[in-house]
This record gives sequence, structure tokens and C-alpha cells, in this order.
Amino acid sequence: MGLQHAAAMQGQWYEEYGDKSDPMGDTDAAPKNAPQCHNPASNWKINWAGPVPGGYLTHASFTPRSNRLTFTIPASSLSDQNMVVVDLGIVTRNGTKYPRLRKYFLGYRVRNTTYGGYDSGLNNWFNQKVTVHAFDANAIDDDVMFWVNTIYHSAGPRFGVAQGGHPIFPDVWTSPFVPVDAATGRGGGIRVKVVSRDAVEAVVEVCRMYSETEGAPASPECRDNFDRDW
Repeated sequence: MGLQHAAAMQGQWYEEYGDKSDPMGDTDAAPKNAPQCHNPASNWKINWAGPVPGGYLTHASFTPRSNRLTFTIPASSLSDQNMVVVDLGIVTRNGTKYPRLRKYFLGYRVRNTTYGGYDSGLNNWFNQKVTVHAFDANAIDDDVMFWVNTIYHSAGPRFGVAQGGHPIFPDVWTSPFVPVDAATGRGGGIRVKVVSRDAVEAVVEVCRMYSETEGAPASPECRDNFDRDW
């Protein structure tokens, strides 16, 4: 049960060592030789850290009436309960299985000012930033390579549009969307909003999307007072 390389999207391709937030990637520690620790998905994989209380979310964690949840995520250096995990499950429609929805890991990294301390080598690009990582396996897979992929990092707290950031609301990140399976309730997508952040913690809002639109004008979906796409 070990770690694989920490990858990142480079345009349309995965760069196998592209995640600079993790020593299993192309770590760019600053200052050099100071510790830069693992990203949330890697820490979860090796059971070094886990979610904040109530922070392991599945499709059953949301309803159309209650599809927004707010969490406080401490800096990774301050607690081993330092992430929110969203796993909306495998979706099957008409006998055809869609690609598995990724688990998304929301974390918060802060550079430690004590030399040699946890994340004291964290590059400024990630300092006091919310991160989203994706992991396609579970914690016991050790015979198949699954990369941990950096989906985005905020820019304080603005997300790059090319990595899923909203062009008008740059503090919002949107995942890919898979149609919800009516039989199981699995599927959909998530949107993540950074509410606030400081040197200790970040507050994020996680919204599950049941649809990419609210429905056609005058349709039942449009008139039922549920915010399906946030």
C-alpha cells in the first residue's frame, strides 16, 4: 500500500510528476531542502490524515433541498483531520457504466514559519491556498497505478478558468458533470466556493449539482424551488 506519482494536468495531458504540491511529484520546495509534505489525497491513501468531522461526503450526504454544505478545513500542519472528501460513486444508466466519478479531496496548505517544520518548504504558489485533488482508487489498491492529480489551486482565493474556475465568480471551482442515476442517486457534480481563509484555516462551501441547468422555463424542474445547478 504505497504511493504513486503525483500528476497534474498540463493542457490536455497528464504530466506524471506535475503536482508541485507533493514530494511524489516535481516538488519545488522553497527554501530548498525544507520539508514539503504530501497532498490530502496522498495522506488519505496511506492513512496519515483523514476528513474533518462529517467531511466524507457521498451522494447520500446531499438532497435537492439541502445541496450546500459548509466546512472549516484546518491547515494540514495543524490537524490530521484536514480535508473534505467527496465521492459521488459509480453511475450505471441503461446497463452502461459511466466512468467512475473521481473522489475529490479538498485541502488547505499553509507554510510553517519554523524551519524544518511541517510544510516549511511549501512553495508560495500553494501557501494559504485551497487545493482540489482527484484520486481514482481506494485506500487499499496497491497493484494498479492510480495517479493523484492536481485539479487546481487557488490564486488567493481565485481559481484559474482553465482548471475549472468560474469566469465570473473566480472563487468557485466546478467539477466535470455526470448525469445522476435515478435508480441509485449517484452521479452529478460538485462546485466548491472559498468563503474565507487565513493563516490557520479555510472555510469552503460544497454544492452538489443535480443538473447543469435549472430546467426549461415553466418546467417542473424550474418551478420546484430547488437550486439544482447552483
